Amino acid sequence: QFRAEVDRILTQDREDEACLARRIEFARVRLELALDRAGLSSEDLSDRAPSASGVDATGRSIQPAFPEDVVARWNELHALRTELVERNLYLVLINVERYAHTRASRLDLIQEGSSALFRAVDGFDWRRGLLFRTYAVHWLNQAFRSFLYNFGNTVRVPVYLQKAMK
Repeated sequence: QFRAEVDRILTQDREDEACLARRIEFARVRLELALDRAGLSSEDLSDRAPSASGVDATGRSIQPAFPEDVVARWNELHALRTELVERNLYLVLINVERYAHTRASRLDLIQEGSSALFRAVDGFDWRRGLLFRTYAVHWLNQAFRSFLYNFGNTVRVPVYLQKAMK
């Protein structure tokens, strides 16, 4: 079912990819400017969705309440990042097949791959002339190998020892 949903998503060509990457960079700049105007820093967001009302999704009160423009800029950035990740989810499915012979569950690998795509979006620099998919595959393979090294054994053996044993 997941594969069918991913297959329905249109992939990007080089121009669309570069355009979306530029929009993400512009949204980051706008968010930083909004944070500066509000006297806040990016650490104040602390990896959670900012709320203008001071209430999170569950209805609990959170501190501090963020200005409307900060919330709008964060939502814009989040939507653009999510779009780039969704448009490249097919990479996760392609690369999961490489690790099908391992004991790891495909769903676990897909989850690791999806989070790796978000890390790839954050580190991608469109000015270097690389395709996003080229950059993302590196992060996917790194995430899959890290997952297999850390969770593949009953007894956790440190990664450097597993590499030495190979």
